[in-house]
Amino acid sequence: MTTARSCGSCSLCCKVMAVSAIPKGRGVWCPHASQTGAGCAIYADRPAPCRNWSCVWVSGHPALLEADRPDKTGVVANRDGARQISLHESRSGALEGVAELVNRLVAAGETVSLIPVAGRPTAVGAEADEARRRLARLEKLRR
Repeated sequence: MTTARSCGSCSLCCKVMAVSAIPKGRGVWCPHASQTGAGCAIYADRPAPCRNWSCVWVSGHPALLEADRPDKTGVVANRDGARQISLHESRSGALEGVAELVNRLVAAGETVSLIPVAGRPTAVGAEADEARRRLARLEKLRR
């Protein structure tokens, strides 16, 4: 069972996710975002990618607890496919604190890609080999 949640004062998606319509890259604060929890300055007119996207925590994935809220963990969970979730680090070292979350997601049948601020992404779970190949292709595109 999934129960949708509210973002509340969290706005980390505005940092970790790339939005070409603004334009802003991954890991850079959106110029329209408040870093103090006041929300988006263009919320009513935000572009479609922002309007249509929500993190896995907000979507109510049953493996994510209240304590897994992105502004508490420093990690934003993105749905990449039917059974694939990427965890995007918002600050260096944040992924080190979510091992229990990764274990819960893998136990729920998810393949998890870990996307650090710096360094190489990695994948764990049932479809990890395919996820690693996908991540390698993405890394080549970044260069």
